[in-house]
Amino acid sequence: MHTPVCIKCCTTMRVHKAGAVVHELRTNVFKGTKGEKAKALLNSVTDYKIWHCDIYKCPVCGVEIIGGWGNKPISEHWEKDFQFHKSNVELEFC
Repeated sequence: MHTPVCIKCCTTMRVHKAGAVVHELRTNVFKGTKGEKAKALLNSVTDYKIWHCDIYKCPVCGVEIIGGWGNKPISEHWEKDFQFHKSNVELEFC
């Protein structure tokens, strides 16, 4: 993977946290869903997967991104150990 670059600052981003545990949430918004229905569905997120990844941060403006994903998730919503791993989550995203 290439080192990310902040397009706003034209600066190479740096690893802020290596090996972070993040929770990927699933939304029920599908391609073509618009208007009030899409807004309502965005508010109804559900568990999906838990990953190890790296959090990169721009040293100039402070914007953060997630990168450096593992090959497979630590756990998925249907697995028995999901709630255990969810207790170690540092960041959630959709």
